[in-house]
Amino acid sequence: MVSVYMAASGLESQGQDIDHLLDLIDFVQEMFQVMEALNAQFRNDDFIEFGMGDFSFQLKVGFNYGPVTSGVVGSRKMLYDIWGDTVNVASRMNTTGHVGKIHMPETCLEKLRADFNVRFERYKEVIVKGKGAMRTVFVSHFPPLPLSATLPTQTTM
Repeated sequence: MVSVYMAASGLESQGQDIDHLLDLIDFVQEMFQVMEALNAQFRNDDFIEFGMGDFSFQLKVGFNYGPVTSGVVGSRKMLYDIWGDTVNVASRMNTTGHVGKIHMPETCLEKLRADFNVRFERYKEVIVKGKGAMRTVFVSHFPPLPLSATLPTQTTM
């Protein structure tokens, strides 16, 4: 069974602010750690006894950034949704990626590498519907954000 979830960040950000992209990658890395912990728990004797010893959660991530269109859809069951080329490419990165990896188009590399120490490994060209061949990369290393960047600032009056 496969479930796909999509997340968006920075929907209200303007300009060149990419902190939300780094936060999203950091969030994904934490998700990988939680998955490892859950899988370790499933490997214990209690689950093996019930025939679930080989069960494991798996996660692969498609990542992209860019403009999106958003709005509320539906008249009876209204939902807020985003769509557009950015979302479609992220979805293709997910379907063509590997378990345990963050897969993204090479264009993300330029944006994320500009100011931060994010390392990548080249993957391959992927055929993306409506876009053609797209060079892609995996995130191979992402240093944790400094504590000051992850905590809200406190102001006194």
